[in-house]
Order: sequence, then C-alpha cells, then structure tokens
Amino acid sequence: MPILQDFRHTPGAHCGSTALADVARFHGLAFTEPQCFGIGEGLGLAVVEESGGSPSHLLMGRSRTLERRFFENLGVPFGWVKEADDARAWEAARAAVDANIPLLLRTDLHYLHYYKSKTHFTGHVVVLGGYDEERGEALLADTQFPGLQSVQVADLARARTSSHGMQPLRNHAFPVERLPAPPDLAPVLRRAIAAQAREMLDGKDLGNAKTRILGMEHLAKSFPAWGGAPDWSWCARFAYQIIEKRGTGGGNFRKLYASFLSQSAATLPDLPLEAWASRMTEIAEAWTALAEHLKALSEANGPDGFEEAAARMGRLAVMERAFFEEAAGVSP
Repeated sequence: MPILQDFRHTPGAHCGSTALADVARFHGLAFTEPQCFGIGEGLGLAVVEESGGSPSHLLMGRSRTLERRFFENLGVPFGWVKEADDARAWEAARAAVDANIPLLLRTDLHYLHYYKSKTHFTGHVVVLGGYDEERGEALLADTQFPGLQSVQVADLARARTSSHGMQPLRNHAFPVERLPAPPDLAPVLRRAIAAQAREMLDGKDLGNAKTRILGMEHLAKSFPAWGGAPDWSWCARFAYQIIEKRGTGGGNFRKLYASFLSQSAATLPDLPLEAWASRMTEIAEAWTALAEHLKALSEANGPDGFEEAAARMGRLAVMERAFFEEAAGVSP
C-alpha cells in the first residue's frame, strides 16, 4: 500500500489552505494554515443569482485562485493539469505517489462518502496521500478529518469529473514537486496583503454573478429579492452554511485572514497588522451574525427577514471597503 513518505496531515479549517499547509510542511516549510490562506490571497466573495440549480441564489466567500496565488507568490509556476480520460488520470495520480510527490486534487465533495453530503461543491481540494491497490481505494488528506480517509477509486473519479457548479471538473490535479523556502518572507507577505486588498476592491460584474466588494454592495440591494425564490428557505440555509460551516473557519474566512494578519505582525513590524487583525475579527463577527440571522430565517414561516439581511450586508460592505482601501496602500 504505497503512501507518501514523511507526509503528515494536520486537520484544519478549510480544504484549500489545509491542503497547502500539508504540502508546505512536506517540503520543510513550517507554514500555518492561516499563513497559507493569506499568502494565497484567499479572501473573496461571489454572489450568484438565478444559478439554474438549487439553491437558486447563493454566495461563496473565498477566492477560486487560492492555490494559484499561493504557489506563484512563492515563485512556483502553477497550473491545474487536466485529463479527459479517467484511467490515465488515475495512473498519473498513482505515479505521483510512487514518486513521493504530493498531489493536489480538485473534487466535488458530494462524492466523497465520508462527508455524507447531499450538496455538490466542486471547489474542494484534497491531497492524495496514498492508495491501496488491492482494495481499490485512494487515501486522501482532507481538512478536519484526522489521518488519511479512504475512498473508492471509482467514487474519486466521480468527484474529480463532476459537472456541477460553474466550472466542471476534468480530473484537475497539481503535483507539488518542489516548494522552496523564500529567502525573505517579508516581501512575500507584503505583496500578498497588498494584492489581496486590490483584488477585493476590483469587483467584477459577470452577469448573474457579482464579485468581491461590488458583489457585497449588490447583495445589500438584492437580498430582499431572494425572498421571492421558491427555494428561499434553502437559499438562506445554504448561505448560512457557506458563511459559517463549510470549511470557512467561521466568519466567511475572515477569522482565518485575521489570524494571518496577526501572525504576520512580527515579520512586518512597520505595518499596523495587529490593529488590522482586530478590525478583520470584527468583520468576521459581523459575518457570523449575518449567518446566524440567515439560519433563523431559514426556519421561519416566511421570508421577511431578507430585508434585515440586506441591511447587515450593507454595513459589512462599508466595513470591508474601508478596510481594504487602507490595506491597498501597502507598498509591495
């Protein structure tokens, strides 16, 4: 049963940054999960309305480019390797384990049985830690689960080729063959903080999707319309889960980012990072309060509470815009 040598999975809060922390430690870098999240500029916000699925209205709280930005900020070119043929994809995955190379995989967690999830989510990143040829199983390092989780190879293939979501999967994989220690971490952190702020301020209007601060400001106006959706209760419940429960670390990833800022303070003493961490913690707590409101709304007899959700989102948009306008002034 081939398993990566010297690989240790430490349970964490969020699939992407937990996986990055695992592979960083494998390559001798003592990065925490919040550091991986911050270096990867992981914060984001996307609002999708009339999604064509269920829930019909949804929001997502982290950047889809977390892995790319993490590796590129550390000087490692990144690109998901895609493979149309499932057999070749699994053969390449096994070869990576045999060569003692940790392999990042993008999956739909609906097909990973240990989650027992009825909901599809195609942004879930795991590390292939080994495989058992006799049992036909892959061994995955995954977020909060201790040790390696076994999953049938056939189920992993379904998870890696899911057509659900905005970006269907095609056996996305990235072999982390090297991850050199930066000679000086300070410019890496400084660059990531500045780029994260500029990214959040640079919202995009993608038709039925609005992103970042623009998305928050849009949602502050459009939240009441969610109450007219036939599945308004599920929309509210799913939004609560996305903000608070589904691997966010709480507060829509903002608690994770606050920890990153605090942990970076000693490396960047010229920046007011402890004060910024406190402000980001307040933002995270406001997100948590919104999530709890949406949870209660999902259990109510009617959708009237979306007006209050809109008001809360408006205040959050003001808080985040002010924060990132200040952070954008950091000199890379």
